[in-house]
Amino acid sequence: LQFHLKRLPPTLIADRMRHILDAEQVAFDSAALPLLARAADGSLRDGLSLLDQVLVFGGGRVGESDVRAMLGT
Repeated sequence: LQFHLKRLPPTLIADRMRHILDAEQVAFDSAALPLLARAADGSLRDGLSLLDQVLVFGGGRVGESDVRAMLGT
């Protein structure tokens, strides 16, 4: 069984992250989400994994500086 999946655009990944963070009432910097979405490289699953990691790294908040530090940018 083989699946041929399309890469999602970073804007769609960032929008989904924004939706999740709003629903969970988590504080975040708007500038942080495009950075995470671009690092996900078209994969929503990878993007959500990065989002989980930055939540731990940032102590429950998604800040732009935390994302940049975590990604090494």
